[in-house]
Amino acid sequence: MAKKFKCRHSTRSMPFRAELGQRFSGQDNVVYSLVRCTEPELRVPIGMVLKINHATPQIDNVRHPDEHEAAQRGIQYKKNKYELLRLFLGDFVPKSFFVLGKIYEGRAERYAEYTIQEEVPRVALGSLMPEQRNDPRLIARVRELMSRLQYMHDVLGEANNRSGGGSRLDGKLDLKGISDRIRTESLDYDFTNDDTQHIIDNNTSPNLLVDPDTLQIYCIDFGQGQWTEDMTETKAIAEQIFVADQAAAAGKLALKRF
Repeated sequence: MAKKFKCRHSTRSMPFRAELGQRFSGQDNVVYSLVRCTEPELRVPIGMVLKINHATPQIDNVRHPDEHEAAQRGIQYKKNKYELLRLFLGDFVPKSFFVLGKIYEGRAERYAEYTIQEEVPRVALGSLMPEQRNDPRLIARVRELMSRLQYMHDVLGEANNRSGGGSRLDGKLDLKGISDRIRTESLDYDFTNDDTQHIIDNNTSPNLLVDPDTLQIYCIDFGQGQWTEDMTETKAIAEQIFVADQAAAAGKLALKRF
């Protein structure tokens, strides 16, 4: 639906054509709806959001001292982590694109890490009605997400061990304790419906959203970091393990048919 909205934020330094709509709160990034102009003062959402990282201080030499190089590595970190998450989690992760650019904050200009992401309903699990939280479809989807995260952490742990590099991949998502809960259990632990229901009833993460109509859930934030060559090698190993596991599973399925 078209809305009248006067954008007060400059887009002159963005590396792509964009019109900014409503600004959202509650996340670590600055988030805007992307819109198109149909006539003066009338802007229509296009189904995508723009996320702009906050300025990040140089702490404990985690980020490269050169601002441009740090932003470039930040973009590579998000892009590569997104590719891993899509590989292991599939449609639980919305389609996303990453662009390095600049942004004006007042009169100051800095490098920025832009994430352009498919817009999903901005509804947290804890905001659902009781009957929605108890819906078998939602319970099944959250349980599937936990199982996929469990498998991903297992594969990334194996890839880290094989690579022997100093830079490790963690695959962690800021989902208010879900990743930590998964890591505390053994790799063969089968999460129960009670485990799943507890997470549904208590999770308040702004990074784990749900469509209240379809009850599809989405992990929308990938964190920040600095990508290194060691991580590239480890990522390749993780992808090889995933492909081998898929081939083995397909082979077992084929044998069962005969």
